[in-house]
Amino acid sequence: MDDLTDTVLIAAPKLDDARFLQSVVYMYKHNVEGAIGFIVNKPINKSLWIELCMTAGIKNPVEKDIPIYFGGPIESQVGFVLHSPDYKTMLTECINDWLSMTQGMDILVDIAQGTGPRDFQITLGYSGWNPGQLELELESLWPRDPNSGWMSIPASENLIFNVSNENKWEAAVDSYATTYVSDLLKFETHERTSKI
Repeated sequence: MDDLTDTVLIAAPKLDDARFLQSVVYMYKHNVEGAIGFIVNKPINKSLWIELCMTAGIKNPVEKDIPIYFGGPIESQVGFVLHSPDYKTMLTECINDWLSMTQGMDILVDIAQGTGPRDFQITLGYSGWNPGQLELELESLWPRDPNSGWMSIPASENLIFNVSNENKWEAAVDSYATTYVSDLLKFETHERTSKI
């Protein structure tokens, strides 16, 4: 199986786990030890931001209307911030040329004061798979079994930060379908030319 780090998993249309229904999951890590990702299209509610600010001792945040996302069912009290690479602290991990991740209160304070990263998503919790678990879930890829599994596409800055939450899953499915059909056409063309 390919390494799915820095890709996006898309819940199959009939995935029956309510926690992942129509989820779009950015895959942060995938290796022999398992996989970790963050759901990027399920905001919890905006009032949590004010609660987080109060917990951090921020009295008058400049940014008042920031959604907090459900990153997944594991460690749902732990926060992670996926963001553009224009912001960096000692706790920042650069993931690729358009995405970084930072934990800790400093980034929340900076976001609240309007000095944080240009693009960001604050998530609580993450999605995790034990070694081999994700591979089993991917073996029955849609469309062969629409009741289980995941689809996978390359991650993009546009999908993570610019597409609205209401449209992310559909946009990701459309991207998958386009790639799937394109790959089928390439395969058919290759088959025809190899027979000549």
